[in-house]
Amino acid sequence: MFKPNDKIYLAIDRTSWGVINILMVSVIYDHRSWPIYWELLDKKGSSNFDEQTAVLSKSFGLLSNYRVVVLGD
Repeated sequence: MFKPNDKIYLAIDRTSWGVINILMVSVIYDHRSWPIYWELLDKKGSSNFDEQTAVLSKSFGLLSNYRVVVLGD
């Protein structure tokens, strides 16, 4: 799928599923988003910088052999 040193695109997104608040990091591949890491937030509403940094840091550990580009809104 990916070779070492390939450029990998990650998307970070927060979404609500009913009463569950999820902050997720996904790999973009073949026009699709594949979740690789997520955390449930213990609150309603948006995520903050510290929460985003925490999930991205954990995701980067999975992708240390690649060049990573982060996409978000």
